[in-house]
Amino acid sequence: MNFKYFDTLLDSIFLVDEKMEVIYCNEAAAELTGISNRRLRSSQLKKVLTLDNNLISKIENSPKKTDSFPYTESKYTSSKGKTGIVWIAAQRVENNKWLLIFRNMTIEAVLQKKYQVEIEEKKAMIVKLENAQKELEKYSKNLEDMVRDRTKLLNKANQLLKAILNSLGQALIVFDEKGRLLPFFSRVCEDLLGLRPPYRWLGKVLNISKGEDEVFQTWLRELFKEKIPFDSLKDLGPKKLSTVADRHIELDYFPIRKKDGKISSVVMVGTDKTEEYKAKAEAIRDRKYVQQILKITCNRPLFLTFLKDARRIITGLEHSISPFEKNANVDFATSRKFFLRAIHTLKGGSMAYSTLLAESCHEMEVFLINLKLVDNNLTGSDFEKFQDHLKRVREDFESLLKQTKDIVGPTGFNWSSKTSNSLNELHRITTQFFNLKSPSARMSYMARELFFEPIINALSDFDDVVLSTAAMLGKKVNPIVFRNPDVKVFPEKYSNLLASLIHAFKNSVDHGIEFPSVRKANGKPETGLIMVTCEEYEEKNVNWLKIVIEDDGSGIDPRAIRRKMVEKNIPGHDKQSDEEVLQNIFLSRFTTKESVTEISGHGLGLDAIRYEAQLLGGWTKIKSMLGKGTILEIAVPNHIDELINRLIDLDAA
Repeated sequence: MNFKYFDTLLDSIFLVDEKMEVIYCNEAAAELTGISNRRLRSSQLKKVLTLDNNLISKIENSPKKTDSFPYTESKYTSSKGKTGIVWIAAQRVENNKWLLIFRNMTIEAVLQKKYQVEIEEKKAMIVKLENAQKELEKYSKNLEDMVRDRTKLLNKANQLLKAILNSLGQALIVFDEKGRLLPFFSRVCEDLLGLRPPYRWLGKVLNISKGEDEVFQTWLRELFKEKIPFDSLKDLGPKKLSTVADRHIELDYFPIRKKDGKISSVVMVGTDKTEEYKAKAEAIRDRKYVQQILKITCNRPLFLTFLKDARRIITGLEHSISPFEKNANVDFATSRKFFLRAIHTLKGGSMAYSTLLAESCHEMEVFLINLKLVDNNLTGSDFEKFQDHLKRVREDFESLLKQTKDIVGPTGFNWSSKTSNSLNELHRITTQFFNLKSPSARMSYMARELFFEPIINALSDFDDVVLSTAAMLGKKVNPIVFRNPDVKVFPEKYSNLLASLIHAFKNSVDHGIEFPSVRKANGKPETGLIMVTCEEYEEKNVNWLKIVIEDDGSGIDPRAIRRKMVEKNIPGHDKQSDEEVLQNIFLSRFTTKESVTEISGHGLGLDAIRYEAQLLGGWTKIKSMLGKGTILEIAVPNHIDELINRLIDLDAA
């Protein structure tokens, strides 16, 4: 076993034999016990560490069929007198050895205690400040006579102020530190808020619930104390008014200060943003519709293929549910897998063209996943819900056909041959919708909206590849988890590379993900996981696109690679590191699989990926940990600005 990996870990690692004698330990283990590495090795573990949960004895006396002990919390005492709290896990490894992992939680416990002391100190400080505030209030009462004398003068000023306030189109309310509303308000409050605010509590105006009242009162107090800057505290208060139906009222706050700079009261301004939000929402809908139409126009063949597949899937689902309508005792458990696979495939394809259809597919998918069967059969009410979901999917599909009939014809399948829209025509359409003035802004937008697409458009179809391959092999795999799927690429430039990634996904399922029984025996979930991460970064003044495909399967054994290198007379098997050895799987016709199937085994897939990446000036790299999984990294230059600049220059010319 190679221990280099454990040397860099912060967790304490002990490798012991069946007699609990330490064979190996890292520096963190020496720090935990207070004993040097040299002295720890060959020592009895239970003589240098005492655990209150007796895990060492449990391991020592465990039957051979026990493979692992999950993380448990325990207090420990070393022979050097060091004590603390740890999380401990154990895993049986080769030749009845045990690998023990200690995670030191002592510092966290100390910090928690320290933070608790600080909180108590701050609470005490708040009490002192509140007492000081009360003293200030007592002092303020002596000023009442002075205030009374000036009230007459202020009344005249108030009349002028009210006239100004009532001319504004905003609701203005003034409140004090206790949330009481003062007699300064605009007439718009009656129409906008439906009330006359003087001498009412602010919490009622804002519809503060009982559960929120304590937090709201604290916010009011701190707002006036201003221990934190006012502009920072005001953002923690209510930002919208929910008491007015069908209106979007945004709230903002402004302090009124005394001569000494302290806040005497606060003005709350309510602005009716309803029409603005409706306009924004409508603009967003229009924008999405325009983008949908432009995407369909630019990718008409793909869209027509999607329509054909979508109609086939929906029609197949409608035909497949008919047996359940006639006979409630038909086994639904097996058919559910078919329904889920079909609707998931439809959802993946519809995401590029119709949010509405994708959402209805997702709701149906969630319904099927959470469906509770009775003796593997559907209940009558559940069958009706199933029909309703499928009906909505059909309606949303027909709605999509109706929206796009001018582009693809009334059925989506009788498209008459037309000349594709030129760049000038698309430029005219875009200008009409967005009315951009600057030529560079127009061309930049056209480049990104018409020529660049989120990478998920090219990767989402691999979800069905993964699921169908897993089903064919009798394995279980979750739908692909995509991270940063909105990274945009120029599809024509990367089409060959993206198409070649199908080999990586098939390899992950065929070579990587284990059978459910094997995964369960190894302490893994029966269902495997594949993640795809996309990112953009800059290195040496070059923009790069990086795609990482990661699975939690069995990993790649470097020893198997070395044996195959010897078999194929490939040099370096005895000199290369494990990481270097792994890179040989990119060689053409290099495979560790003994048999060839329709899925994999030819040894050409990873070679194709590397070839396409190198054509683009990029690179590939494989990482793997035996029993944990494999990571494939692909990085290529992402010359986004290059295309935009070319289009801008073309427009300028």
